Amino acid sequence: MEKKVELRKKSLTQRIYRDKDYLKTKEGLLFCVVGYSHPSDRVIAYLKYVPGEGLWRDEKFTYERILKQYTMEDIESTIKFLEERYPFYVDYLECIGGRMSAVPINRIAYHYVPSEKIRKIKVSKEKKVLEKKLIELIELLVSHSSIPFENFGVTGSILLGIQGEHSDIDLVIYGARNSFKIRKTMKKLFKEKKLLPLEGPELRKYCEENSKKYGVPYQQIEVFYSRKVDRGYFNGTFFSWHGVRSYSEIPEGLERVTPLGFIEAVCEVKRNKESFFLPAVYTVSLTSVNSKEVRVNESSLKRSLKEIVSYQGLYSGLFNVGDKVYVKGKLEEVKKGHSIYHRIVIGSREAAGKDLLLFFD
Repeated sequence: MEKKVELRKKSLTQRIYRDKDYLKTKEGLLFCVVGYSHPSDRVIAYLKYVPGEGLWRDEKFTYERILKQYTMEDIESTIKFLEERYPFYVDYLECIGGRMSAVPINRIAYHYVPSEKIRKIKVSKEKKVLEKKLIELIELLVSHSSIPFENFGVTGSILLGIQGEHSDIDLVIYGARNSFKIRKTMKKLFKEKKLLPLEGPELRKYCEENSKKYGVPYQQIEVFYSRKVDRGYFNGTFFSWHGVRSYSEIPEGLERVTPLGFIEAVCEVKRNKESFFLPAVYTVSLTSVNSKEVRVNESSLKRSLKEIVSYQGLYSGLFNVGDKVYVKGKLEEVKKGHSIYHRIVIGSREAAGKDLLLFFD
């Protein structure tokens, strides 16, 4: 649903814009919001669609999808595009310790909210074919999971009203508890054949493409899919789902981040309640570390390393408590309020797609 932007108190900014919301700028650029913690004057987001000759169309305009895939290489290309044509949409952000695309509040023309779009579609008497199928899918999930309808949303092209006949359904599930619940429900519905998983040649293609894209062994991608259960088919239409924090789950305050370099480590997952979100957060304990680039005191890092944070959706909702993981990523020092700790980040611009998070035998 399109919502006119009003001026709001800066302290409320980070609670208004959530992951998977979309923003339309005054130039007609369409950005997808990333995460939940934003500077007071802008919203962190990546550019996905631009006006142009493409397959996506609303009542007035056609759009080209400029972000082809969800990789750091492709996001980097959108940042370069913005730096060349709209440099005011790129800035250094202390909360991530680097430059990233972000939409200034005063450049936002519309704010699209997944939960509001669902409510609008539900009561509409003139639903499009894909919108009817969307409501049917959510009603199926509601009936088998007992998750209230209002905890669902839709993002992507349907949210923006630019979908075509063959577009996908991109569901949003609000809340950590609901995300765990929906995964369990998906497994049940796949077993009952009310939803269809990726199988055969299509599953092989998914594993091969993601293995090549992320440098993850093929066999681990197979395990990833069987654990995540985050995509499949409903009545012939491809769908996927994404966990998003409820408003009460959004942490207060902004972080100040200092990048320290890249390390490799083995960790044990201690908590995964926030793992379905983007970024996915795994609370971990450090088992061992291998660092050629960063000088670290292993015993000290064992005390201060708090979490692995992934901006790569591939690793969301994947690891269970007790799993041992191998991680190769950017070590950061994080200052939040009076607290100082360390974390390892997957999906940073600096890593350029060479970071990893794998099961460790």
